[in-house]
This record gives sequence, C-alpha cells and structure tokens, in this order.
Amino acid sequence: MMLSPLTLHQDSRPVFGGFLVSQALSAACATVPDTFLPYSSQSSFLAPSNGNEKIVYRVERTWEGRNRLNRVVNASQSATCVYTAIVSFQSATDSIGNTLEYGVPKPVLGQLPEDIDPNAIQALQPQSSISALSNGNEKFTYRVKKTLADGSWVTNVIHPSPNARVYTDISGIVTSSISNTIDFRVPRPALDRPPEDIGPDAIEALQSSMLNGSSPIMQQSAEDRPLEWKLHSVEMGERPTEFRVRGYFRSSPLSTESCTTHLAAFAYASDEFFFGPVFAANPMAVGKGARNVTICTSLTHNVSFHDSDAKIDEWAIVERETTWGSAGRVMVQQKMWDMDGKMILSSSQEALIRLKEAETEVKEVKTEVKKFGTEVKEAEAELKEAEAEVKEVAAEVKEVEAEVKEAEAKAKTYEDLSVALRNKAT
Repeated sequence: MMLSPLTLHQDSRPVFGGFLVSQALSAACATVPDTFLPYSSQSSFLAPSNGNEKIVYRVERTWEGRNRLNRVVNASQSATCVYTAIVSFQSATDSIGNTLEYGVPKPVLGQLPEDIDPNAIQALQPQSSISALSNGNEKFTYRVKKTLADGSWVTNVIHPSPNARVYTDISGIVTSSISNTIDFRVPRPALDRPPEDIGPDAIEALQSSMLNGSSPIMQQSAEDRPLEWKLHSVEMGERPTEFRVRGYFRSSPLSTESCTTHLAAFAYASDEFFFGPVFAANPMAVGKGARNVTICTSLTHNVSFHDSDAKIDEWAIVERETTWGSAGRVMVQQKMWDMDGKMILSSSQEALIRLKEAETEVKEVKTEVKKFGTEVKEAEAELKEAEAEVKEVAAEVKEVEAEVKEAEAKAKTYEDLSVALRNKAT
C-alpha cells in the first residue's frame, strides 16, 4: 500500500515522525473491518526519511482473532525500512461483559485561551531566567492571566510546595563512555483556564525560549501547522522529573466523522512538540537555544488509545512530562483528555539525545568571553574618544566664558566712562 508522504519540512529534511505514526495507523486501519478500532500503536523510528521521496507502507496481517486483530506496518524508502509499527485492534461490536472503568482525572483548566497573554512563557529562558522568576528555593508554576478590571496581564507565580527547589544546577548531567548525556530518574493536575482564554502565540513563545531561530520548527507559522496549540502553564521543580507542561489543542473542523481518521490525527498530535519537556526541564544542560544538543532523534513512539469516539477538531487537554534520562536516552510521557475529563490516550516516546562535551562547551564559552572582551575594548576606546571630545568641548566652553568675562569687563568700562562723561557735562 502506498500513501503520499507528508512533510512540513523543505528540501531533504527528514519527514516529521508524527506523519509516519499517523499514516502507518491509517494504512493498518485500511486492512481491517470497520467494526474494529485501534487501541495501540507501538513503533520504532529506524532511519531518517526524505520528504522529497515516496514512502511505501506495507501492512502484514499478523493476527486475525474474533475480538482482536494485529497488523505490522513497515514504512520504506527505496530499499530502506525507515519506520515500523505494531498496531492492535479491538472489536467495537462484540460484548465484553462486566469491566473495570477508571482513568487518571484531567487537570482542571478554568480560564479561557484568549485570557492568557500570547507571550506568557516568553520569560521562561533556558538559563538564568528560571531562578529570576522565583526566590531560588521554591517550586513554582509560571502563568499569566488577564485581569477582569482593565484587561491587563498579571504574572502569577504559584508555590505549590514550600519544600521543593527550582532546578538550577547541573547535578543531573554526567559524562559517560557514551559521551555527555542527560541523566535523571523518577523519585511522580489543576489547570484553571479553558482554551478560549489562551493567546495563540504562547506555544511559539515557549519554543523561542528553548530553540534556535534557525530550527525548522521555528520557521513555521501557526497557519502552517495542522493543529492549534494553546499553552496553559509550565511547572518547574528541583529535578527534571518535576517538570510539567499543560495546555490544549485541536485541529480545524474535519469533513469526516470517521473514527480512524480522528484517531490517526491524534496519533499525529502525540508526536508534535514531544521533545519540548526534555529541553525545558534541563535548561542548564541543553543551553540557550539548545546550543549544547548535538544529536536529538526519536527512537520509539507508543500510543494507547482509550476513547475511539474522541474528535480531533474539538478542544483536548494535554499534559507532558519527562520521567527518565540516562545512557544517552530520555523518556517523555503524555496524557490527553477531552473537555469532559474522559481520557483520550496515553503515550510515551524514547529519544536519543547527546550533548556537547564539557571541553567543547568551555572552548565556546572562552570564545564568547574573548568576543565580549573585544567588544568591551571597543566600547572603552569609544568612551575615551567621547571623553576627549568632552574635554575639547569643555575647553571651548572655558574660552567662551573667558570671552564673555572680557566682554562684560569692557561693557563695565564703557558704562563707567559714559557715567563720568554725563556727570562732567552737568
């Protein structure tokens, strides 16, 4: 089966992983009866894929059961398999009897999207600005809301835990035989704004605080993306595992009610911006604009679907966190709910991330220091020139003052002479 490859990147940049996940799911769905719906996609990214070349999706029917089906999907370019997925289906019509019914409750989001400053996360910088937003020893949630009185923006720094500290050191960074990596472990929501109260540019503001402007994702406008994202809040803590990012997303209205189409779109959404928590949770390690990251690529992406009736063109809530980092790999997890609190899906992704060696970082810092020193010398030279000009002006002022005094003295002499002549005349 062949599907047209989709990519947001230009030239020969790799295809965005979310496209592979969603298209493989669509390909698998095309081989099962309409009464079967996907409940799991377990996949691996094997090699980079070229956005200018055709991707071929081959579906293998690995299991045909009465209530469950399985498919293996391999995506290939030329002779190379770039992506593989195991997709599992369950019958939507067969009675399954008495079952357990529960799920993680959604975070409470009480404020509308348009009531959140479009630049709400602009102040969240990947280095010293984190500690600048707090007193340096408390966990905080940074968010901005619009006041009801005058429509102005007010920054709220929430302190949910007086015993937690802001993560401002690099104790989680280790240098191993695999080179410099991010290393941390897991030691484990209430959102007060609905999506309509959040500005449309908040997600771009967060990205610009973490990524270099030349990054492909930073070259895209909101109109270029198939999904509308509304960033609600970012919670920082002492360790990377205490980081949480929460918000909303949806697509523009779809022309179909097909469950598999909407679930494929959710699969796509599950991979968009998925690296964000790793970068934001390790600001000192990745550096400003992710300057210290040398390799960053997805390895695995797993999705479990919990609600086959969910609609991608309706607001959904998302919460993401990073739970582990070691041996050159990191783990990111997420949960999605509909606005009524029903869980839509849970997902995890493991990625390969490598950082620059400390020696390289030191060299770059020395280069910057040297550059800064040159700029300081130039500024000092300019200051000296300005001081010389000031002295020249001061000398000119003195000359003018002397001329004024001389003129005043002559005027006084003339005045005295005039008085004497008038007196003599009388």
